[in-house]
Amino acid sequence: MPVYTAAVTVPAGTPETSPVVHEFSVEEDYITSVDVYFPSGCAGLCRVRAYYGSEQIAPKPAGSDFRGDGALVKSPMRWRIPERPCPIRFELWNLDDTYEHTPILYIVTAEEEEAKPYKVLSDFVSILKKLMGIR
Repeated sequence: MPVYTAAVTVPAGTPETSPVVHEFSVEEDYITSVDVYFPSGCAGLCRVRAYYGSEQIAPKPAGSDFRGDGALVKSPMRWRIPERPCPIRFELWNLDDTYEHTPILYIVTAEEEEAKPYKVLSDFVSILKKLMGIR
């Protein structure tokens, strides 16, 4: 389960309309979690969203944002990537007019076998049925 990570500094007063952008190129079959760690001092003023193209993939619902203070905020999912490599874009802004903040972004990924552990058993049953002549 590879994890993509980056610490991204967001200058004080960065508006939502002109966010700092950080992009990852994901290679695995699934994204299983999008997480953001907000160091102490962020006070809920630094905000983050994750997108694939124009689709907001985390957090949900669309229009909401990650925020926190001394906390790891998690968004578990099982989202199959539609292309390889898959560009996942984070947009970050900062309502704090005095201090910059540096949240840490995480994308947890998995291959098909890891995301769907029952798939191996399902494939085995299909092969066994074929060998036995069962449809």
